[in-house]
Amino acid sequence: MQSQTKLGGRPGGRLLTAALVLVGLLVAGCGDDDEDQPASGGGDSTEIVAEAEQLIEKASQPLTFEPPGPEIDASKAAGKTLALVIVDERVPTLASAADAAEAAAEAAGISTTRFDAQAQVNRMQQGMGQAIGEADAMALLGIPIAAVEASLDDAEQAGVPAISVLNNQPEADEPGQGAGPLVYASSAPDYRAGGALAAAKAIVDTDGETNVEIFTTEEITPSVDAVEGMRSVLDRCEGCQVSENSTPLAEWSTALQGKAQDVIRENPDLNYILPIFDNMAIFITAGIEQAGVADRVRNASINGTPAALELIEEDGVFTADVGQPNGWLGWHIVDQALRGMLDEDPSDPAIPIRFLDAANLEGVDLSDIDAPYGEDLGYEDGFMELWGVG
Repeated sequence: MQSQTKLGGRPGGRLLTAALVLVGLLVAGCGDDDEDQPASGGGDSTEIVAEAEQLIEKASQPLTFEPPGPEIDASKAAGKTLALVIVDERVPTLASAADAAEAAAEAAGISTTRFDAQAQVNRMQQGMGQAIGEADAMALLGIPIAAVEASLDDAEQAGVPAISVLNNQPEADEPGQGAGPLVYASSAPDYRAGGALAAAKAIVDTDGETNVEIFTTEEITPSVDAVEGMRSVLDRCEGCQVSENSTPLAEWSTALQGKAQDVIRENPDLNYILPIFDNMAIFITAGIEQAGVADRVRNASINGTPAALELIEEDGVFTADVGQPNGWLGWHIVDQALRGMLDEDPSDPAIPIRFLDAANLEGVDLSDIDAPYGEDLGYEDGFMELWGVG
């Protein structure tokens, strides 16, 4: 999903098209623009492997609640309304986060409305228009900022704070916490940290002799940050070789499987592929298997979608995924909304992440959105205590 009007000089209209294509791909299952950029790192392999192992070990621990900001008095917001405007409820991540936000709002003593834009721009604007007239804050779940800047301007004029959800790298000190000046706050995982962890897995599995291809998509705003995170680790690895290519969003379902096979054929020393998001990795996993190199080529990614985690449980080609708990995300959305309603500063915009592999997913019920992240996350009680309710 996109959150800025421009990326690399591309106009907002192209970003909007990309966002809507991504919705379609997420719902469905979850010529190529190659830009190969070979690179070698510049650090000691033994040291970088040890660092990567430590990074993974730390990020593999079960999550526990830490307050994202100072205490607030939610009772002062009693009777107010949070509007949830969702780009498309068929995207499981967004639907589950919205469900959790409704539960959190009830606990906090505020009401919610819910609007499914069905991936249609006019409905996004319609949902925001209703929110401006009826609500005291709005959460934009997957809504591309480029499509709704006029509505955001109207919301700002009406004093209705907007929260960008899963659309951008969370940056506490940037306008809109990374989403831009028309946005009050953000809720998103740290895409750079996620990328670094995926790259760390590749380094550990290859003992610092990683020959990797990064698969990215330029139209997705957080892709820049995910790749930056990957390279922050790989570029310090003396024994690593790194190349990168870009695949348009519209071609994920049709091109990635074959493209993975082409990359493998062109580079017989390749041993890892790092897609920026796990919906890409699902197609790439199939490509690796069909190329007959499942014994030597692996892939790892970020996002934590259930279909990807099911593949990781099989302990095969898809080795690891860095995900965020979507239930926690829903409660964090409400925390941001409450602070906006009360004219407080927003809280830390970053949602916690966990490194997930076959070891810590063994026996986990993937139908439970919290289960992959720990047995007792404590975020519900933690947020309620932070808000002075319960």
